[in-house]
Amino acid sequence: QLAPQAVALAAARPGTAPAPEIVTHVSTSGDGSWGIDVGLFTTRAEAERVLLQVALGDLGMLGNALRKPARRPDGWHATFVGMSEEAAGLACRRLKARARECSVIGPG
Repeated sequence: QLAPQAVALAAARPGTAPAPEIVTHVSTSGDGSWGIDVGLFTTRAEAERVLLQVALGDLGMLGNALRKPARRPDGWHATFVGMSEEAAGLACRRLKARARECSVIGPG
């Protein structure tokens, strides 16, 4: 077994460091600036409950979209954000086919 000092020196030698790992996450800008609205509710808790139900009902359809209850003057909107325009349209069509209210939210 190598002494701890030998290990530290080997790790510090040029060319021996592992390749950097690229970490990605969902963004609400760029290609992921679209989303869907699946309903209007009087409380944040109601909006969150519906978001969870929709997400559990079909995770594949939503990809990596983020659940986001959005406060607006008319109440709490249950929204998924961070989608492409194509993914948002497809998700909405599938939800409407299951009799779930849905509208596509564009950038801006």
